[in-house]
Amino acid sequence: FPTRRSPDLTIYDRFGSKEGLVLAYLEGRARRWQAHVTEHLAQVDGGAGDRALAVIDALESWLEAAERGCGFVNAYAELSTSSERATAVVRAEKQWMRELYGRVLVEGGIDDDGSLARQLALVHEGAIIESTAGGSSYALDDARTAMRALIESA
Repeated sequence: FPTRRSPDLTIYDRFGSKEGLVLAYLEGRARRWQAHVTEHLAQVDGGAGDRALAVIDALESWLEAAERGCGFVNAYAELSTSSERATAVVRAEKQWMRELYGRVLVEGGIDDDGSLARQLALVHEGAIIESTAGGSSYALDDARTAMRALIESA
């Protein structure tokens, strides 16, 4: 950082560019979200169903401070055609979520080829959109119901 403020210095200059600022934000947000959900999961000793629902519980508490929905989806909507680096960070976060659901299933004793984990992640994503952009007060409860049904059918 410069020792003297330049009148032309912007926040983008501190990160090298708008893309640099967005990347720093997304990477920090990913770390915060992953720590948040990991802490929730650490408190649950149940099976796959209980642990999958704990991810939705973590999402519910996260969304209390995120009125605009998923920062990764929002960034993708803004930058997907102009920033391969931002797209890579967004996709890595979505991959982490699919893998998280895969771990939840395996740790809960469910053998999954990846299909069920992807379905749970899809329900998760839909719950975010429906509860924020859709303004639905029932989206997270519906996500829990759908996840229970998917896991019970496995």
